[in-house]
Amino acid sequence: MNTALTSQWHALAERPLAFVRERCLAECLERDIDAARLAALHDSPRFTARLEQLLTGHFKLQPLAQLDLPAEQDLAVLLLSESDFSHLTRLCGAVWHAATLSREIRGEVVSEYRRLLGNDTFSLALTHRHLAGAADLLRTPAELLQAIDRDGAACVAAWLQSRPAPL
Repeated sequence: MNTALTSQWHALAERPLAFVRERCLAECLERDIDAARLAALHDSPRFTARLEQLLTGHFKLQPLAQLDLPAEQDLAVLLLSESDFSHLTRLCGAVWHAATLSREIRGEVVSEYRRLLGNDTFSLALTHRHLAGAADLLRTPAELLQAIDRDGAACVAAWLQSRPAPL
């Protein structure tokens, strides 16, 4: 087991509020509260236990400290930053459609794929093209990008659905 991931999980379990977006906390409150007060409430150790109870009750969550340590491959995804997680669907979709990306030989179309996906995502997809599942060569770059985003979102949703309910 990767000790860095395990350490991150334990830090999350010990201080779950540190990883909660203020908009999620605001959703739990029964009245509107301005951003400054919400931030002060979020950062106050005095309210930590009550806020954790409020969050677990509102979202019907099990406290993280009571959960078993997830599998290492799940931890790698569960512990992604919000920014990195937001790119996950595009990465998954690009890998799924990597056969199409790798078979394209027209330079201007390959350049358009790189521009639309970004060099890192395009390169990652080609590196993992052995995992590709779709091969539709009749798409324009814009249509392929839509398919990549749609299928990537379906992939991430299927993965989330397959996780244990308490997680």
